Amino acid sequence: MPVSIMNLLRQFKAEQEAEAEQLGTKWEDHDRLFTKWNGAPMNPQTPFEWLKGYCERIGVPFKNIHSLRHLHASLLIFEGVDVVAVSSDMGHSVVGTTLNLYSHMFQEAKARNCDAISNALSFTNDIGTEEESPAEDDTEAETEQQVLAL
Repeated sequence: MPVSIMNLLRQFKAEQEAEAEQLGTKWEDHDRLFTKWNGAPMNPQTPFEWLKGYCERIGVPFKNIHSLRHLHASLLIFEGVDVVAVSSDMGHSVVGTTLNLYSHMFQEAKARNCDAISNALSFTNDIGTEEESPAEDDTEAETEQQVLAL
């Protein structure tokens, strides 16, 4: 997890602990980060409703919470994170699960890798094509030949 997210979660946990201390015996300790006001487990539908409402407020199309999991994996793959790290992040016990679920993303990433290498080496292609193809402007071609002759 990024440091900024971990700091935010630590801050939330500290606020929760302060609230638990203030509530005393009314606090139910269930060892969860996201709870009701008294520490009791929240309804599983609550985060769904929160996210849905937030998306509506900011004008972003809402899918579902599970789609965020797929987005997370897709972003990691898009950024070039290796399959073992993605698999670990997703909690898959077998790397093959990750490969099966996201094989299309890894194929797209592989294609981008090929493009990146081609682009990085494109200067060699430019040199070869410049020598082989005639210049659009004859004057420019003559000047280039004169410079090369020097």
